[in-house]
Amino acid sequence: MEFRAEVASSAGWPLFVRGSYNPLIPALSYALILKTAGRIYALDLGKDHHNPQCDYVGEKHKHRWTERFRDKQAYVPENITADAADPVGVWRQFCTEAGITHYPPGHPATASTRATGAVLMSAPSICEELRQGLGALFVCSEHGQYQRIRTPYLYPDGDVIDLFCKADNDVLTITDLGETTRWLRMQTISPKRSVRQRALIEDVCLTHGVEFYKGMLLARCRPGEPLASVVLRVVQAALRVSDLWFTFRTRAVESVADEVADFLTERQLPFDRDEKLAGRSGRAWTVDFHVRPPSRSSLVCILSTGSRSAARGIAEHVLAVWYDLNHLAVGPEALQFVSLFDDTMDVWSPEDFRLLEDLSTIARWSQPETLIETLTAA
Repeated sequence: MEFRAEVASSAGWPLFVRGSYNPLIPALSYALILKTAGRIYALDLGKDHHNPQCDYVGEKHKHRWTERFRDKQAYVPENITADAADPVGVWRQFCTEAGITHYPPGHPATASTRATGAVLMSAPSICEELRQGLGALFVCSEHGQYQRIRTPYLYPDGDVIDLFCKADNDVLTITDLGETTRWLRMQTISPKRSVRQRALIEDVCLTHGVEFYKGMLLARCRPGEPLASVVLRVVQAALRVSDLWFTFRTRAVESVADEVADFLTERQLPFDRDEKLAGRSGRAWTVDFHVRPPSRSSLVCILSTGSRSAARGIAEHVLAVWYDLNHLAVGPEALQFVSLFDDTMDVWSPEDFRLLEDLSTIARWSQPETLIETLTAA
């Protein structure tokens, strides 16, 4: 369960708050994200954290930004008293401490618990096998219908990687319950993974013999197979997938232009990126994409911002680009001008669209199929 909302600030910073709740553990995260820098403030419940000073903070901790440690330093917030099973209560306390006022009232939904099924391998025997195979660095404990395996490995921000084990007849399933991809999503405002990131996740799973199912990394331990080796495969996959954080632009945010480039590549549309063209005024303008399908070439400018106060200025800049390059829109090889609005954030007014509709074709990134139809139309 997840949500994302824009945070209005008097200074006009492009701030967003993101929440994520995993009822299976339960684990809960709320993060304040600056679009130009990434996560700057975050609260985590349900998983431990390891600080750069090598001390463990506990399952309730808050990340804060420092120049030295970035967002890797965490502390115990004494004024957060609600637990992870109460995401509404935690949300209210998080907003109070962060100085956020929530209008209109809203909250992530809570989830019902599941009944524990019967298993053949008992919890003590699972933990005992893990202790024999992995040693004292891996700590096993009962956690509802699962056995939680606390590993010595860390996500890039210092949070501890936990795995969960569940028996079904004579087969044990080792999984992260989706925590790795949930952690990854909480580092960025991007609502989806790029084609390249999905391909990298698939490659990681292939390398380590792990299945990727509904956002979860999982592997089965069958009779006669060492449980310790399966646990190590899954935790290694979690490490590699979390390292995709470093592929995000500015370590936290992948730009819309990167997503568009991946999308055009997937649709096999040839393009040049960041092409410089001379306008009638003599000024050189940079357009985001020069797309060359068989029927007609197009110039694409992307309009993307997280701030309503900056939206009009961006629209006016693109208007100046199309006006100065208007000589390229005539003749037998006339180029089509496309203004692509990143409307995943509610920052654009109807006037911004009308400003550009006379000189260009309007497209919305929330409707990628319509964009393809626009680019491939004769």
